[in-house]
Amino acid sequence: MKSRYLLMSLVGVCVIDSLDAQCVVADTQWENIGPTPINYGFGGGWISGVPDPVNSVLPTDPKGIYERYFTPNPGITRIDAVRVGLGGLTDDNGDMTFQVTVYDDDGTGAPGTLVGGLSGISPIDLGVPQGDPADNVYQEFWIDFPIDPTPTTSSFHVGVEIFPGGSEDVLVVTTSCLGPPGCPVAEGESDASNHIFTTGFGYENLQTVYGADFDVNIVPKIIEPASISGFAWIDFNGNGAIDPGPPDDEISVDDLVVYLDLNSNNIKDPGEPESITDQGLYGFHCLAVGNYSVALDTQSFPSGLELTTGINPTAISLTASQYVENLDFGFMPFFDLSINDVALLEGDSGTSNFDFTVSLTYPSEDTVEVDYTVVAVTADAGSDFIATSGTLIFLPSEIEKTLSVEVVGDMIYEGNEAFQIILSNAVNANIAVGTGIGTIIEDDDLIFAEGFNGD
Repeated sequence: MKSRYLLMSLVGVCVIDSLDAQCVVADTQWENIGPTPINYGFGGGWISGVPDPVNSVLPTDPKGIYERYFTPNPGITRIDAVRVGLGGLTDDNGDMTFQVTVYDDDGTGAPGTLVGGLSGISPIDLGVPQGDPADNVYQEFWIDFPIDPTPTTSSFHVGVEIFPGGSEDVLVVTTSCLGPPGCPVAEGESDASNHIFTTGFGYENLQTVYGADFDVNIVPKIIEPASISGFAWIDFNGNGAIDPGPPDDEISVDDLVVYLDLNSNNIKDPGEPESITDQGLYGFHCLAVGNYSVALDTQSFPSGLELTTGINPTAISLTASQYVENLDFGFMPFFDLSINDVALLEGDSGTSNFDFTVSLTYPSEDTVEVDYTVVAVTADAGSDFIATSGTLIFLPSEIEKTLSVEVVGDMIYEGNEAFQIILSNAVNANIAVGTGIGTIIEDDDLIFAEGFNGD
C-alpha cells in the first residue's frame, strides 16, 4: 500500500464549483441517501475514516476507503473528477493529508492496479468541517484531476486514502445509513461494492467482513474524452493564418457565441450547449461519440467584422477519444468610417472649437482618406460658424482623427442653431456614419420690456 503513494504527484487541489452539464456523474452508489448520511464508529475509531485502532498497526498508518463503479468503455472512459463527502476533522498540527485515487479492479472485486489520482490534499486547506464525527456534519467537495485516469477493466475503484500525522487526527468519509435506529430503511445496495484498506488486514470488503453494506460518499465524474475546441481571431492580412505578432498584430475575437446546433436549424435555440469565446478560445468537452454541428450565433458577431475563414455551421463527426482542437474562425474587418455629433454652448464672444471625432473601426494596413465639408443647417456660415472643407488622412494603424469647427460667440438671442459635417469620397474604407451634427446651444437670455409679452 505505502509503495503505491510514491506514484502520486504532489500538486494543488482544485475544487470544482459547478459541473459541465455534458459530463456524467456516476452516482449509482449514492442515489437514495435522503436525510440520513451518517458516520459509523468501530472499535474506538471509525470504519470509514481515521483513527482505526482495531485494524491499523500504528495510529499514523494510512487508511483507505473505496467505492466500486462499472466502466462504460474500458480504456476510453476517463475519470475527470471525484466528489467526496468529508467531515469530523481534527488536525491540530495541520500535518494530515489525504489523496483521491482510481484503481483498476484486480479481478476479484477489490482495488488492483493504480491508474492515477491526486495526492497531498490538506483537509484543513480544503475546508473540511471540524467536530465530532458522531454529529454527522459533513461537506461535499469536488476534486479535479489534472491528468484524468483511464480505467482499463470492466469496473474500477475510487478511493480516499488518509495519512494521519498523529494519533489524535480524525477524518471520516461519510456513508449512507444501514437502517434502524439511524434511519427507517437501509440505504445500501447490498452489492458488496465497497472496501477499506488497513495495515493490519489489507483490503477488506465491508459487506463480507463486517456485514455493512452502506454506500460511501465517493462519486466519480465519468467523461468520454471527445471534444471540440478552437480560436476566433481578426485576420487583418486575410491570409487565413493566425499571426499574433508584428507587423499585423492580429487579435482575438471575444464574446462570440459558439454553439452546438443540435437540431441543425441554424438558430441558437434555448438549451443548446454554447461556449463564449474568451481571449479567442472556445471549447466543448465531455462529448459523446456522434455527429455535431458547430455554429456561430451571428447576432454575437462584433460590429464591423465578417467571417472569412471557417464555415458557419461546421459539421463534425466525433469518434471516441477524438480531439478536434483547431476548429478556428477568422474574421476580416470592415474598415468603416464614422463621425459623432457635438452639442456645446455658443459663448458670448470670440470663437470656440467644436471637436468632432472621425473614427475607423479597425486599423488598416493601407492609408485611408476621406473628404469633409462643413455646411449650414439653421446656423449661418460666417456669423455663427466658420465653414471649411478638406481631407482627413489616416496613416496605417491610426483609427481616430479630430475635426475642429470654429463657432462664433455673441450676445444675441437666436435660439439653438445647427450645422453639419458631411464625409465623402472615402479611399480604402467605407462610410458608415457620414454626417455629424453640430448643435450650437443658445446661452443668451431673451428679455421683454415691462408691460409687453412675446409669442
